[in-house]
Order: sequence, then structure tokens, then C-alpha cells
Amino acid sequence: MSASTLAHPVAPTNVSALLSSVIVNLVIYGIIRVNLDLRPVEGELPGIIALAAIVRNMHVGHLNAYAAYVLLALLLALVAGAAFR
Repeated sequence: MSASTLAHPVAPTNVSALLSSVIVNLVIYGIIRVNLDLRPVEGELPGIIALAAIVRNMHVGHLNAYAAYVLLALLLALVAGAAFR
């Protein structure tokens, strides 16, 4: 068993969340590294496509978070309005 498998059950929740995100990022990095070592990229187009996908995902995540924030504010306004009737 790896050290990360042993660390999750005994770690506090916030540390466990950090471990999870670090492990997921390391796995993604490892997959990319192995693929680039086995089949090197030629040209600039794959990098541009990857960068565009990353930027798009960042914007979509930001918009989802903003939409959730706005919906929460609307919900709180409705609840507060109903309480004062």
C-alpha cells in the first residue's frame, strides 16, 4: 500500500481534501508525461488546443460558481421576504 492510502483514514477532513486534490493532479500530470514520452507532440496546435480547453474549463467553472452564488442570494431573499410577511 502507498503512503497516501494509509494517510487518508487518519487525516482530518481538510487535510484529506488537500491530499485528494494533490493525488488527482499528480495522476493527471503522470498520464500527460507518459503520453508525451511515448508519443512526442509535433507542432504548436496540440498545445493551443490544450490551452483553449483549460481556459474554457476555468470560465465554465467560474460561471457555475457565480450562478450558484446568485441562486443562493435569490433563495435567501425569497426566504427573508416570506419571513417578513
